[in-house]
Amino acid sequence: PISTVAEVWQSAAMRASSSGRVHRAPVTVCVPTRDRPDRLTRCLESLRAALSDDDELIVIDSASRDAASTERVAREFGARLLRLERRGVARARNAGWQAASYPSVLYVDDDVVVDAGWADALSAALDSDRRIGFVTGRILPPPGQRPSRDVAIKRDDVPASYDRHSV
Repeated sequence: PISTVAEVWQSAAMRASSSGRVHRAPVTVCVPTRDRPDRLTRCLESLRAALSDDDELIVIDSASRDAASTERVAREFGARLLRLERRGVARARNAGWQAASYPSVLYVDDDVVVDAGWADALSAALDSDRRIGFVTGRILPPPGQRPSRDVAIKRDDVPASYDRHSV
């Protein structure tokens, strides 16, 4: 039996990489963006490879000056587009979860490229214990790049999970 979130995460990631897909409930993935269609394209390419046909992909345009480019990219990848007239990543994330069709909502920023087993592993970690309200995995800068600050960098490979008593 799997007893820790780390073991659940690693087990799901291994199954996804070896068999292609893990049977799981559908998830909603929310991607906030603003005026970065090139980064959004790379992000959505990786997400489409990680998601199943049943999953929902929502792009939240946080008041882009060039809304047409964001709309074009979202449409190209079959994502539902929400357009906000006021910018703000927190506002965009909130609009995304409020529009979500599924109870498990995953977030990824538009400058992130996910692994093929990303959604399966996060879903498995969330499903492993009903008390878990938030899960995060390793977040690294692209190869050869150094971040100006380690605000959202998580270098260890053990997932972190949080419940309502964690913060």
